[in-house]
Amino acid sequence: GARVYLAEHRASIVSVKDKFHCFSTDDTLSYTPFCDDFGPMNLYSVNRFCEILEQKLVEFPDRTIVYCVDGSSRAIANGAFLLGCYMVMKVHLSPEAVWSSFEDISDRIAGFRDATFEEPDFYLTLTDCWRGLARALALGWVDQYDMDEYLHYDSPLEGDLHELVPGKIIAFCGPRALPEPHVYLDQDGSRAFAPAFYLAPFGDMRVSTVVRLNDPEYDAAGFTAHGIAHLDLPFDDCSAPPARVVAAFL
Repeated sequence: GARVYLAEHRASIVSVKDKFHCFSTDDTLSYTPFCDDFGPMNLYSVNRFCEILEQKLVEFPDRTIVYCVDGSSRAIANGAFLLGCYMVMKVHLSPEAVWSSFEDISDRIAGFRDATFEEPDFYLTLTDCWRGLARALALGWVDQYDMDEYLHYDSPLEGDLHELVPGKIIAFCGPRALPEPHVYLDQDGSRAFAPAFYLAPFGDMRVSTVVRLNDPEYDAAGFTAHGIAHLDLPFDDCSAPPARVVAAFL
């Protein structure tokens, strides 16, 4: 039978104590929201969760493993997401097969939303996320990531930079014009970066072109003077890009 279960913190397990091992990742894995978003967890958290669960299965071979989360629909969504990622990555199940394990609690699982405070008009499902992961695995992308480097640049203090397609596409926090000689500046509880901050990592990652999608907040010469081409394809924040912007980007 199944050896791993998802449970709420407040759920009581009525059985012999040594038949179960319960654990939580509340204190070790978390999602940092921008607005009212709450997930899904990033690739580092997915990899770390898989390591933790594999260790539990080895350490307690004769016990049922119970992954405990808070009872909110958002916490259950993130918990199911991580367990499902393990099933896709380590058990090699299809996203649809994984969903069948959670379908009975579908009414308890919140859909993932965009990073705004506006009322969402679209929700990302767990199956959407697992399909993306399965595709990345099939393309060999996941194994190409250096997790230490990933975690470093994931920090909003280190550029908030993510490689979306290995060797091809990087997403990063839009730079701002800052007074010299600052390459970054801490203001109002957040860190802003000048184009100069990104020159070293962009050189290492062989970035050739920057595409700015928001209104200008810095001089493009901060990149072009260093041999990096610069293009503008602006569209409104908190909106989906119009078809003409998508076509031009592609």
